[in-house]
Amino acid sequence: MTIMAIEIALAAYIIGSIPWAYLIVRFYFSEDLSLKGTGNIGAMNSYDITGKKWVGIVVFFLDCLKGTAAVQFARLLSNADIIMVTIAGVCVIIGHNYSMFMKLKGGRGLSSAAGVSLMLNPWMLIIWAVLAICT
Repeated sequence: MTIMAIEIALAAYIIGSIPWAYLIVRFYFSEDLSLKGTGNIGAMNSYDITGKKWVGIVVFFLDCLKGTAAVQFARLLSNADIIMVTIAGVCVIIGHNYSMFMKLKGGRGLSSAAGVSLMLNPWMLIIWAVLAICT
């Protein structure tokens, strides 16, 4: 494994570890998301706990942005090397699921995975969304 791969993996993990749902719910509603509902630090639990659609939507987009940012960072740093981009995609989702800021707790990784999918192949995300709506 090269130094660049380690740097990309670490940066993507740190990006993925940012607990947007926890921060937003804590700031606006003074609730500890990790102790309420499912305990997941993600868009769905933040919506369930607050009852506010805007919270779920904002968290979804911020978590999705984590995935797109990590992949774009890897593309720029590695001259679009697919191995490096894949490492970034996997590590950002791992960071979301096992956040270093939340004692290795996190969300399910769906929003971050959507961001990664959007950057790798938008059709994959469209098919995923259609299947999710139909089931």
